[in-house]
Amino acid sequence: TTMRSLLLLTLILGISLAGYLQVLVRGKVSCQTTENGKVGTMKLKGVKAELWERDNGEDAAVDADDLINSVTTNNRGLFSLTGGESETLNNQEFYVKMLVPCVANSTCNFIRYKKFCANNPSGFYMAKKRNVPQHFRFVQEPIIFPIEYRMGYAHHEIDSDIPYI
Repeated sequence: TTMRSLLLLTLILGISLAGYLQVLVRGKVSCQTTENGKVGTMKLKGVKAELWERDNGEDAAVDADDLINSVTTNNRGLFSLTGGESETLNNQEFYVKMLVPCVANSTCNFIRYKKFCANNPSGFYMAKKRNVPQHFRFVQEPIIFPIEYRMGYAHHEIDSDIPYI
C-alpha cells in the first residue's frame, strides 16, 4: 500500500506540474534627459518591474489580479522576471507593470512623470502596463519576452520589443 500511495502521489504531482504555465520577461528601462542643452539617455535604476496574472471571468470581482513576482532594475536599468500561476490554463493572462520612483531633481524629460511626482514626492509613477502575449507562456523550456521601455522621448512614451538582453 505504501508503494501504491507513493505512485498515486507521483502521478497527481506530475499531472499538476505539467500544466503549470510560466513566463520569463527581461527588459531595460531608460528615460530621455536634457542637461546643459544636450539631449541624452539615462538608464533608470530602482524602477519596480512587477509580473501580474490577470483574473478574468465570473470571479474577477472577488479574486483580484495576482502579483507573481517583483524586482527592481539594476544600475544599468535591466531586470529579469519569471513566474507563473496555477489556474485554468486557457484563462491565464500575464502582464508587467513598470513603477518609476519619484526622484527629487530628476532630469527625465517626461511631463506626466514630473507632474505626478510634484504631487507625490515619495510615490511611484505607474509608467507602463504591458500584456505578455500568450505565445510567450511556457511549461518547461523558457521563452523570453523582451521589453524596452524608454520614458520621455519626444514628450511621449516609446515602448518596443527588443532582442534578447
